[in-house]
Amino acid sequence: MRPLKVKFTVFEKRYNHPLLLRLAVVSAIILSNVFADNSRKFEILRERIRRIEDRLAEDISLIREEFYNEISALAKHEDTKKNESTTAFDKAIKTGVNSDLEALTVKVGNLKSALFAKVKIITGGNKQEKRIRRDIQKEINGLKTEKEDIVEALSGMSNNIALAIGDTAEQLNDIVELLENLKVQVTKYVQTDNTERNKGTERVPDCTDWLRRGHVTSGIYTVFPETLWRPIKVYCDMETSGGGWTVFQRRQDGSENFNRKWIDYAFGFGNLSGEFWLGNEFIHRLTSVAPQELLIELEDFENDHRHAAYGLFSVGSAEEAFKLSVNFFAGNITDSLVSHHNGLGFSTSDHGSSTGCSSSYKGGWWYGKCHRVNINGLYLKGKHTSNADGVNWYDWRGHHYSLKKTEMKFRPH
Repeated sequence: MRPLKVKFTVFEKRYNHPLLLRLAVVSAIILSNVFADNSRKFEILRERIRRIEDRLAEDISLIREEFYNEISALAKHEDTKKNESTTAFDKAIKTGVNSDLEALTVKVGNLKSALFAKVKIITGGNKQEKRIRRDIQKEINGLKTEKEDIVEALSGMSNNIALAIGDTAEQLNDIVELLENLKVQVTKYVQTDNTERNKGTERVPDCTDWLRRGHVTSGIYTVFPETLWRPIKVYCDMETSGGGWTVFQRRQDGSENFNRKWIDYAFGFGNLSGEFWLGNEFIHRLTSVAPQELLIELEDFENDHRHAAYGLFSVGSAEEAFKLSVNFFAGNITDSLVSHHNGLGFSTSDHGSSTGCSSSYKGGWWYGKCHRVNINGLYLKGKHTSNADGVNWYDWRGHHYSLKKTEMKFRPH
């Protein structure tokens, strides 16, 4: 009976190993709803794991039955040669195997609960995701290292059991592969989630800083300067003259009404992808952190393009009526802004020092007596008979021509 005892000792040692616990852990992870809302692929993986788990349960049952049969056969054989101690020894073996398997079943149940807690941590994007990924990697490495030991331990059993072992080994390979895939998906999920969180919450102060970070595509970005109490979305021009411009005004098709009250101009209106005014309060906050330059791009309905550039630009606080400071002109158009609007407060029809000008010329602007630039006026599509109430730049097309496109933008020096 000594060879049988040795064989059982190996078997008992290997089955006390937490392989089955790891299989249950994997099943629990795959069967959980970590990625149920994100990917059809996880549904397929869960179904595969469910089938593998059922097959493993059947294989374990078959192994147990075959092992008991062999034990019984050996016991009957030994009964003809040995004394009653052999029968008692066999019974002890059976009892030990059954106890081991029952103990493993209890441990599997306990570890499933623990693994569901880990799954919740992963789903919530918790700071512990790195530790969990390391645990997953450790499970993978353990399975790879110990799979061969388990197969070798069981290989001394009968042919039927050997066939079951071969099938189990194949399933173990499948599970290892699924674990690898799961690790990749978890890593991708966490990285994507972190990227989205960082994109929305990282304190990037302006479009120029986004450009320095490698973002070269014009579009809507979130900025959070130190002078603002919350982040805001702005349109960044990353292409014109080196990029890094924060756009604060755009006219292009007449889809937005610019004849608005003070509160609208203070906090902005329109669509960042279309026509809009960013808001005087935000323009003030963004231009007060560092010296800024201003670029104004103009286009008429004959597709003639002009630009006016200014080396100094800022907008004052609400207490200063959002006073315009602009100087150092350059461009391919005659300046109308510095000469007639520099140093003036902003006015609308309901507030400001020039409410009469705003009412007459149908827009919010830095009006004086009254304007040479009125690019927040009515969108009148080219020549118009009304006086100076269109999208006008007097020293280019005069007071009776409403421009097709205008865009105002600034960036730090």
